[in-house]
Amino acid sequence: MQNDKTVKLADGKTIRICFTIKTLRQLEKALGTSIIALYSVNTDRAFAIDTIVNGLKAGTDDVISDDDAFNLLQSHCDAGGSLEEVGASIMEAVLATGLFDRRKKPKADRKAG
Repeated sequence: MQNDKTVKLADGKTIRICFTIKTLRQLEKALGTSIIALYSVNTDRAFAIDTIVNGLKAGTDDVISDDDAFNLLQSHCDAGGSLEEVGASIMEAVLATGLFDRRKKPKADRKAG
C-alpha cells in the first residue's frame, strides 16, 4: 500500500506527507475530531490553518514545531502557493492510506494492500 504524497511547494521545496494509524490518531487528538468527521462532514475545517499545520506536524517525516510549519506555509504562500494546495495534499495523503472508504475496494484488493 502506498500511503504517501510528495508535494512540491511553490518555493521549490519538496515535502513528503505520509500517515499511519498512529499519526492519524495524533492528528485527530490535536484537532479534537475524527478524520472521518473532518473530511466527510466538515470540509471547511479541512482547509483551516490549524488543520493544515497539525496535518504537516503529524504527516511529515521530520518532527516539526508549529513555527516550522507556519514558516513552511508562509514561504509557500509568499512564493505564490495557496493554503488550499497544501490542505488538499494532506487530504490526499490521508485517503492514500487506504484506511477509509474500504467498502469501494473489492475484498481481494483489501487483503493485498
